[in-house]
Amino acid sequence: MHTDMKVLFWLYQSRATSTGEAPIMMRVTHEGKRVNLTLDVRTTESQWDSKRQKVKGNSERSKLINEHLTTCSNGILKAYDSLCKTHSAVTVRQIFRLYMGEGIQSKLFIEAFDDYISNLQAKVGVDYVQGTVQVYRGTLSKIKKFLKDTQRLDITLNEVDRKFIADLDQYIRAVLRSANNTTVKNMKQLKSVFKYARIMGWMQNDPFDFMSFKQLESKREYLTVEEIAALNKADLRIPSLEKVRDLFLFQIYTGLSYQDLKNLSADDIKIGSDNRRWIYIYRTKTDTLSQIPLMPVPEDILRKYHNYKGKPADRLLPVLTNQVYNRYLKAIFKVAKINKHASSHMGRHTFATTILMSKGISMETISRLLGHSTPRTTEIYAKITERKIVGEVAVLWN
Repeated sequence: MHTDMKVLFWLYQSRATSTGEAPIMMRVTHEGKRVNLTLDVRTTESQWDSKRQKVKGNSERSKLINEHLTTCSNGILKAYDSLCKTHSAVTVRQIFRLYMGEGIQSKLFIEAFDDYISNLQAKVGVDYVQGTVQVYRGTLSKIKKFLKDTQRLDITLNEVDRKFIADLDQYIRAVLRSANNTTVKNMKQLKSVFKYARIMGWMQNDPFDFMSFKQLESKREYLTVEEIAALNKADLRIPSLEKVRDLFLFQIYTGLSYQDLKNLSADDIKIGSDNRRWIYIYRTKTDTLSQIPLMPVPEDILRKYHNYKGKPADRLLPVLTNQVYNRYLKAIFKVAKINKHASSHMGRHTFATTILMSKGISMETISRLLGHSTPRTTEIYAKITERKIVGEVAVLWN
């Protein structure tokens, strides 16, 4: 009856203590899927019989451990039999949860993370954007890799402790080669999932207690006036690259983020009090109003793609996926000999720094143009360019 479901015990030797004792693991496999559980018993490699999956010898301790393994195995089989009576299809997670007591505390980690993502997905368009969901899925993918590399499919929320968090943090940094700020963002997203799990009653303790992760001030690159000129002059010859250059220039002269660029529609263009055309758009990320004057460059780009067939009927510009957009942008930078990390967000940085700040535009106006919810957010763009410094200190030479 249990031919498609197996229970295996093995010694987790890589987690052996200084005395040589390592925890015994129980692996439940069903239909190609598996779940590992660290048992509350330890033994040494010399005492472990890997073939018979039990502790050697007839000592009282050996007998107690082997009895515990038998109890665990029987518990799994009993849970499986019980589920088969009431379910046409049984998953390994169901078996494991029922074995753990089917109580709210036995919720599995990945299962809880999936629930959180589903909750976010349901609020896309109301409280969140699709990009936020994708970011959390990216973090979940990293966690799954970590579990797989530590020979686990999933663990219960109760098993998540500070050591697990510290090991995961180190894995993301050292193995996946993620930068500090990316890793910190991953940790913050994970913390949000645990907060959600506690609200739902799936766990009581916060494994992040007394743990902190600090983001470093990142270098936000932007293009100089000379680099914008080089971008314009670059001989691309490939229509798809020319299109991406136009889109990027539109960002440079409007400060729109990738998502707002993609969503831009005719309804967002209005006549301002100066009788010129302006973009009035509520930013996707913050739902804050952003008012942007349509300067000659973006106006020309809008006219160029007015009747373009390769764009949605309700959109003004033919925006590619973010991944493809950044890949093409990288190729454009190479042709233009711009030695900087190409990304769609650099257009927004360039608008704030080169187009606005270097021309003496006030922080308050920049904040309104960028659609920032607080002036503090605008401060990250407060770069004093060399051109601005030279211009302001020129009076000293006189």
